[in-house]
Amino acid sequence: MTAETIANLINGYSFNFCSEKDWQDAIDAVFTVNRIPFEREVEISGKERIDFMVGDIGLEIKIGFAYAAVIRQLSRYALNERIGELILLTSRSQHQMPATMHGKKLTTINFGFGSL
Repeated sequence: MTAETIANLINGYSFNFCSEKDWQDAIDAVFTVNRIPFEREVEISGKERIDFMVGDIGLEIKIGFAYAAVIRQLSRYALNERIGELILLTSRSQHQMPATMHGKKLTTINFGFGSL
């Protein structure tokens, strides 16, 4: 399983959500229906918890949040040895992320709802 495979799968769905929890539940359902083994709310260090892990691929969901805060969080995740690749699932078109972070691939799936 690669980040690209996961991104293509997620891009094949439409989501209706009001909160990050709603979106997390929807992604949980996508993974479950497609029989993709995953972990949810994974502690990757003492105080860091990522929304999903699929193998060594970490997936973080962000609705709202300032660009700088998201960059800082993803940067910390990218420094963790459990993370091989990262996926950011975001509702903000302003979250234009680099393709790599600390040498690890970062895939951004942007549903581009503006400044939600």
